Amino acid sequence: MGKELFYCPQCKSRFKEPILLCPKCGGVVDVVVEEKDWKPRGTGLWRYESMLPEFKVKISLGEACTPLIRSKWYAHVLGIDIWFKDESRNPTGSMFDRVSALIASHILSEGHNKVITASDGNMGASLLAYLAGTNVKVKVIVPRNVDVGKKAQMELYGGEIEVYGEYLDEAVNYASKLASTNNYYNATVEVNPLGYVALKTIAYEIYEQIGFPDTIIVPAASGTTAYAIYKGFKDLVSLGLIDRVPRITIVQTPPYPTIAWEKHGTIEAYTSSQAIVGLTYRNPPLKKVVADIIEETLGEVIVVSIEEVYESAIELARKEGLLVEPASAATLAGLKKARNLGENVIVILTGSGLKMLATYLEARKGKIIYHVPTKAMILRILDEEGELHGYAIWRRLEGRITPQTVYQHLSELRKRGLVEMEIKNRRKVYRLTPKGRQVLELLKQIEG
Repeated sequence: MGKELFYCPQCKSRFKEPILLCPKCGGVVDVVVEEKDWKPRGTGLWRYESMLPEFKVKISLGEACTPLIRSKWYAHVLGIDIWFKDESRNPTGSMFDRVSALIASHILSEGHNKVITASDGNMGASLLAYLAGTNVKVKVIVPRNVDVGKKAQMELYGGEIEVYGEYLDEAVNYASKLASTNNYYNATVEVNPLGYVALKTIAYEIYEQIGFPDTIIVPAASGTTAYAIYKGFKDLVSLGLIDRVPRITIVQTPPYPTIAWEKHGTIEAYTSSQAIVGLTYRNPPLKKVVADIIEETLGEVIVVSIEEVYESAIELARKEGLLVEPASAATLAGLKKARNLGENVIVILTGSGLKMLATYLEARKGKIIYHVPTKAMILRILDEEGELHGYAIWRRLEGRITPQTVYQHLSELRKRGLVEMEIKNRRKVYRLTPKGRQVLELLKQIEG
């Protein structure tokens, strides 16, 4: 079943199944488009059908064609033209609806009925929405630090959700393993080239909306979005519509600003155990490729602190009326620190803040402000409460993981001597050990 849709531009190898890197030469795999032609017509993702692979089935929920909103406040402060490309206006609230429209079309065109994707929220929810009402079964692998609001969105769409690993790359690797052993179609954005092909349409739209900007600021974890926007503008160069690619600047956050490390080496000032959901990927396969893109386009890699991200999210809502998720607000934090912007700047906002209201409310209450590794979260909860039953700890985590996973973490923390257990009134209660308090204090010092 299926034609060889995927190919390696370097060694010309072809593949039926989606794969990001060529196993023969290591090149980034692309998607076959018979003849690209600039003939935008209609609305939505399929407005750019002449630039996309051809499928028998074309799925759409009205994605893409998102607005480019001219900044009022920041343009005045910085004295340049600033535009927000607001991807939160997509049907499920994120730019991944572009991806799901293309990938769902491929899935249904080729007759796949079992699909798997790794996601820290947005892609999982999006794919479930786009395959709703079909006979396709979707399994979503999420890391333990998935946001409770995004997890609830996926559950409402009716997906099979499995929690695996602390970070997204662990979930991605696990999903790829399950795909190869259980005959799943792998829809993971970080693995499937159709993901970045769909996201290229952001570049097409920017060109139609504003022409040629000086700089585009993109949030980056795996670097897929930055790579996609670069490739989209490269398409426009090859068609003779523009003569070069705009400056691509990416923004990363702790604890793993890996593309920044690739370009500049370790940035000690931003080492942290805290993490922003959507911006944490420990070993992205495209890190060198994206670092080279930044070099080629004379862009920057900007690393911002967790505090700067949350401050920017609140500021963006109050100054511009745009409520976005923290991963999106990172681009605004990066805008403030950029050294070379030019006169016309596009700031990419990837997803809606309405999905993460619980996170913002926690921040205001001064409780668990950031998404940190689960074991560290449990230590902090016990530090605040003194001692708790396992179920009470799970309630404090607000459903981020299953009760069984909480007990697994508690068992591992006991083996390390960080938590102790006692039977009280026939129930197990847990508290920090002196060693656990020392570890927690050390974490606080590291995080500043």
